[in-house]
Amino acid sequence: MVFQPAASNVASRATDLPPVIWLGGGSGAGKTTISRAIAYRFDLAWYRIDAHGYAHRDRLIANGKLSADAAAETHDQRWLESTPEDLASSFIEGSEEEFPLILEDLRTMAADIAVIVEGPQLLPQLVAPYLSDPDCGLWLLPTPEFQRTALAARFNASQSTSDAERAQEKLLTRNSILDGRTRSEATALALRVVDVDGQRDLPTMIEHVTELLKPALTNVPRARTGRQRQTLRRTENDAMVANVKAWLADIAPRTPPDPLLLPFACECAQLGCAAEVEQTPADYQAMRTTDGLITAPHHATPADKPEAQS
Repeated sequence: MVFQPAASNVASRATDLPPVIWLGGGSGAGKTTISRAIAYRFDLAWYRIDAHGYAHRDRLIANGKLSADAAAETHDQRWLESTPEDLASSFIEGSEEEFPLILEDLRTMAADIAVIVEGPQLLPQLVAPYLSDPDCGLWLLPTPEFQRTALAARFNASQSTSDAERAQEKLLTRNSILDGRTRSEATALALRVVDVDGQRDLPTMIEHVTELLKPALTNVPRARTGRQRQTLRRTENDAMVANVKAWLADIAPRTPPDPLLLPFACECAQLGCAAEVEQTPADYQAMRTTDGLITAPHHATPADKPEAQS
């Protein structure tokens, strides 16, 4: 089956959504790091689906799409009492329920700045109707060995259970099922898949994905002033810390090792800035209370440099 977007879908994308580049694929493939680097380099908006996960959960409950009991399941119930097949089915169903909320969020964003959307929830069958061109979508799929190594370095869902080793194996098996489905859907729709096996280091992978997305990135609308860039990065930072606070409450009393340092985007006025500032959620919140900006050392803020023209 060759990708053929319907005219009505192209029109919907043009009128309802900002220009979107979609980066989906398996957990641990580097989607977050790669998409963030591209967004910073090209001054695009960056929408990480997982940074909105708890806000979406609350909206699904309010909309009657998710029961409060299901949302209140313990991590042991979710990960230890379910089979990998059940976990995969639940993820697919959850992605199908969440996708309309993702579209709603995108419709509220600036129409004149392109956005790169990233997350494992971007199943090809969900995204395809909103692709005006296959060059606007890419799926990264890690090999099992690469994924195992990548996830072992994270504090993930399995470590919030009473049997992390067993939960981790279920997580990996679930991911294998999901990655196989993603590959099948992408192949059937003639959409692009990139295998991630560790042969390329991270900087090389960023350049490789950037080159593959070059047709979509060429002449894409982007932030044109430092103030626009600051607004984008501040919004993204606020979404991340709000989601992390909800996550910490969800996994309590188990918590990741202290201190929990998060990579906040520098909120300076310099277009193309790729700097990050590591801070704890508490430090970040303290700065926000005083209306402070998160900036890397010696980077200009709008107060110092009202607008940086490209």
